Amino acid sequence: MAQIKNPFTKSKDIKQRVKLFLYGDTGTGKTYTSLQFPDVCIIDPERGSTLYSDRFHFDVANTVSSMKDIEEILKFLSLGNHPYKTLVIDPLTMIWDMFQIEWNNIFLERNPQSKGNKFEYFVLQPTDWIPVKNAWKDFLARLLRLDMNIICTAREKTKYKKTADNFMTPMGETFSADKDTPYFFDAVIRTMKIDTQNGYKLMGLVEKDRNEMLGVKQFDLSFELFRNKYRNIMDKSQAIVPSDEMVVEINGLIHKSGINQEVIRKRLVAKYGVSSISELLIEQAEEVKVGLLDMAKKKEEAKEKEKIAKETVKALDEALSKDLNAIVNGDNINNVNKNEGGNVNE
Repeated sequence: MAQIKNPFTKSKDIKQRVKLFLYGDTGTGKTYTSLQFPDVCIIDPERGSTLYSDRFHFDVANTVSSMKDIEEILKFLSLGNHPYKTLVIDPLTMIWDMFQIEWNNIFLERNPQSKGNKFEYFVLQPTDWIPVKNAWKDFLARLLRLDMNIICTAREKTKYKKTADNFMTPMGETFSADKDTPYFFDAVIRTMKIDTQNGYKLMGLVEKDRNEMLGVKQFDLSFELFRNKYRNIMDKSQAIVPSDEMVVEINGLIHKSGINQEVIRKRLVAKYGVSSISELLIEQAEEVKVGLLDMAKKKEEAKEKEKIAKETVKALDEALSKDLNAIVNGDNINNVNKNEGGNVNE
């Protein structure tokens, strides 16, 4: 029976970052709080961050109008060659709206016979949501794989439930985005404005705290809590991905090694969770490079040993052939001497 390979590996220390989802009504401190994280770049289609441009230092992308623009930003940030430690998306609600519009257009073009096709627009049918939601989850997974603090905000909306007589009645407040969105984040906080005798105060209600780093259920909303609780993880430098030159060098080593590209891909997925050299972190790329160089060295050593072995065999063959020739020639000379001797005696 073939031996089954152990699918488990040693646990590794994963470089943790802040993955935070804030939602609430307008003016409840979402943007203000987010901009206080270290070295911020912000995707801000609403331009709400402009109110704080004189209070905080940050770089902004506020001209995004399509998911293609968002993908280009993620691609740039994934390379790691930038000064940012925190990406803020404010609000994620607008990205979700943008996402749905683009999928509506896709269905409008591809499904002309669907009852959801209204010619000028498309109404997503229940089964249509499956690819939409899967694509959204894939987007969030790639977003949160960035080696950065990720802070996403969302608008608040009223949550409804259906009554026994089929009427919709309000049952509270929730975030304005796909309902599965919070599952991807380590912490989910609802921000609120509470009236007081002296005016109002901002509060944070912790709805999810996956690693229990915050350690509270509600708090006066300020950056101090995040500074204290996330101090050891939010200010780490980003991991850097390999340069284009290094990727070319490693791919060259792979080509010289003669290993099939599909085999390489499977090994990368199994060990690092990526499918190409360019997706590796710099330390992972170095590890792969060292392994390939070691493999090439051993291959050269094996070739050298094989060459020496062949030369040794050739030398032995030549020596043996020479000895045999000498023996044969010696026998011939003896025979000649014997014959000559016989003639003399006669």
